[in-house]
Amino acid sequence: MTRRNTCFGRRASACALLLAGLLTGCAVGAPWPPTETAPIPETSLVPEISSIAGSGGDWFAIEDGDLVSWGELYGGEDYSQRVTLFQRAQSVWGYRFGQLVLDESGDLWTTGSSGHEKPLTRDGWQFVLSDVVTASGNIWNAAAVCSDGSLWTWGKNDQGQLGNGECSEDATNYPPQHIMDGVRLIRLGSYAVTTGGELYGIGLWSGCTEPKLLCRNVADVAAGGLNRIQILTPEGELYLAEVPDRPGQPLQLPKTPAAIGVSEIFDEGYRDGDGICFLWNIDATESFRLELEAAQITQNLDGILVLTENGDYVRARVTDTQLTLTPLSAAKLSPGGELPVAQAPDIEHGCVLHDCRPQRVGGWNICPPNFFVPALSFRSPCFVCPPGSRPDASTNNFLLPW
Repeated sequence: MTRRNTCFGRRASACALLLAGLLTGCAVGAPWPPTETAPIPETSLVPEISSIAGSGGDWFAIEDGDLVSWGELYGGEDYSQRVTLFQRAQSVWGYRFGQLVLDESGDLWTTGSSGHEKPLTRDGWQFVLSDVVTASGNIWNAAAVCSDGSLWTWGKNDQGQLGNGECSEDATNYPPQHIMDGVRLIRLGSYAVTTGGELYGIGLWSGCTEPKLLCRNVADVAAGGLNRIQILTPEGELYLAEVPDRPGQPLQLPKTPAAIGVSEIFDEGYRDGDGICFLWNIDATESFRLELEAAQITQNLDGILVLTENGDYVRARVTDTQLTLTPLSAAKLSPGGELPVAQAPDIEHGCVLHDCRPQRVGGWNICPPNFFVPALSFRSPCFVCPPGSRPDASTNNFLLPW
């Protein structure tokens, strides 16, 4: 493949897109292309730094410029079994069946298919685009934003997932398609936030082949539970909203925000103005306070991974009523060799997370007696060693399933 920049071709004309919409039964909704397009930034966008990512049952992290991984497909389940996959990396993003890595020169690479007929390869990764600042994917498709604000999508298009005005008749992987301009963020491979704060949905509905305007005044978007997304406004208000069933329907925000004073959102959680992170329970009806100084948070099918400010990795798992933390690595081991875990302060019902230093023994985590796990929601009671644990008569400890 002759290496090229982001100019792979332009989108179809407005008439062609409108005709495609009529033929596919996609509701017209907001006109496309929009009559008032978001302004293209006068200065180039800068790369978004994403140091950790999850995909399937695997974790990915950038350490000293190297992309390392551990999990089901790479290395082993334990962090100590991590393997190096890519060198000179600056950001990584994961999706269900693939990973995306941005190298130091701004080139984007994927473990999935880039769609190019003769793709340039590097250590088993396929070259996708140059001059990329952020990217994401959903299941079989992915998308990226370049420094000039242009949005590109690639992958399967048998249901119009790419938003390029077409539907393919088979499961062929398309190379990058130019979709629109004036974009600064792409989330979950399907939600584009423009520089003017408009949120567009791409490939959300079968047979709808063009982006659809969902709402305005949006700063960021992230996953928020089954068929829900989190919407963050520039004013710091966080809303949980359901994705419309049909194209052309506006996204209805609740009358009251789920949280205010929010500075950042990430999949299944958010950070408030004081830097404290919260994770939603399974149905996003309650948020649990994360008693860690988190630098970044990501998720995969196995749970949530927290990268702390100290460079530690901690796995978090959330149920309807409980948040549990398992240290995976630590920048510095304590004198006894155990992995430290953050201490939760007293909360209104008086529970304290006692000093727990999990160690993996025969597939179990060992915790000291009377290990109290507060729900960290300021509303729920404490728990004494979660269900599924069993006492160990020889050590008088509780054993928690790994």
